[in-house]
Amino acid sequence: MKSIRTRLIRLVVLAILIPTTLATSASYLYVRHQNIEQAERSSLSGLKRGSNQISHYMEDVRRLPTSLYANRSLLNIMNVGADAELSESEGVISRALLGLFYQDKTLSSFILSS
Repeated sequence: MKSIRTRLIRLVVLAILIPTTLATSASYLYVRHQNIEQAERSSLSGLKRGSNQISHYMEDVRRLPTSLYANRSLLNIMNVGADAELSESEGVISRALLGLFYQDKTLSSFILSS
């Protein structure tokens, strides 16, 4: 027969260990589930943002070669040649090429920042 002291010690140990173990297990599972959900939301958000950036980048790349042809003044100079107003023709060409350079620079900075 076991003493009352041994029984009381077992009862106290069980009264402490069982609730502590259950509470710890429940909180671990809850936190783990929440972390997994947050990681999924974060990944999905990053993928959507990346998808939008890639589609905008591809749209800019698609428009880049035609941007020179959209400038009628530059196209006329390329077809006919420089007219008597050489400085005006140089200005048009300079602005068109500068616009193309800045457009390309924007695309390059997009690639570097992504």
